Amino acid sequence: MIVSREHQPNLLALGLDALTEYEHVADQLRHHKLYMGSGALEAEHGAGEFDPGGTCITHVHVNFVPQLGRETDLFDSKLRLMGTYSRLSEARVLQAPYILLRGDDGRARVFEAKGVPSQLIRRAICARLGRDDWDWAASPRPDVVDETLTLWNAQ
Repeated sequence: MIVSREHQPNLLALGLDALTEYEHVADQLRHHKLYMGSGALEAEHGAGEFDPGGTCITHVHVNFVPQLGRETDLFDSKLRLMGTYSRLSEARVLQAPYILLRGDDGRARVFEAKGVPSQLIRRAICARLGRDDWDWAASPRPDVVDETLTLWNAQ
């Protein structure tokens, strides 16, 4: 997960300097040896001022989900596609709330997310994988957190 230092409700609300820094960090992460060969899905619930758009926390936080870099179609025919962008700076004009997905092809797909339920991205990923443990509060999985910390600390 990448969290911004600047308090903004969503990634696309960041200033150009912060967004450029985010792109640099995201690119480094995509090319890190832990993600190489497996791909990663970059996913954000972009909260709006009066609509959280499925997010649990109204602050920029983008999830990097390993091995799901091809799953950018999670919301095709379910949510309205607002646009596809090769650079996030091109998408800054979009209104939140939105869901942003970027995968192996490097293109960000942004979907309208007005009034969507909490954790919609997790729900969609778990449905795609045939799992029912999408609710992090009900299934916190501290073992996975420990495993992830161990993996990253070994780097």
